[in-house]
Amino acid sequence: MRKYRSWLMGLGIGLMIGASMLQLILAAQDQTKPLTREQLEKQAEAAGYVIYSAEESMYTEDELQAKIEEALLQAQEKANNAEPSSAPSDKQAAEPGAEASPESDASASASPGATEPDEPKATTLYVKYGMTLTEVAAKLEQLGVVDDGDDFLDKCWSIAKDLKVGTSVFTGKPTYRQIMTELTRLKP
Repeated sequence: MRKYRSWLMGLGIGLMIGASMLQLILAAQDQTKPLTREQLEKQAEAAGYVIYSAEESMYTEDELQAKIEEALLQAQEKANNAEPSSAPSDKQAAEPGAEASPESDASASASPGATEPDEPKATTLYVKYGMTLTEVAAKLEQLGVVDDGDDFLDKCWSIAKDLKVGTSVFTGKPTYRQIMTELTRLKP
């Protein structure tokens, strides 16, 4: 048996290498098959990505900010155009000889638009991949969400590694805790 030892070792090693090569070939054949849409979505979801169709319009951060500003301007124009005029009511216009009572004067002076409180302004911030907390604080200060970016950095440094990529929406004047929660929230 010692006489054939090197021959048997060569045969054993050759069989192992051959079996390994066969496994590699079979694995490569599986990789060449195209994935179905469902398989692709499952793999993307497992990796933390989202698949979009080519027909869907996607915007860069600058384009998105421009669209948001355009929509806000249109909303402001609609609000300005919808302000009530100081024309007399239909009842008073129908009766030219009727005098205005003090009650009708009080109701006319208190217009519905004047008594409603201003709605808090919604501010959006898109956090890019790789953006630092210092950059986020500067943007928040620029947008008017926080008064002092350095103070925000001092109080919220603990979330620096937990920032999530995506659009964060802040309504009114949020607290630092609310800002931290929004910045670390997982966005779709």
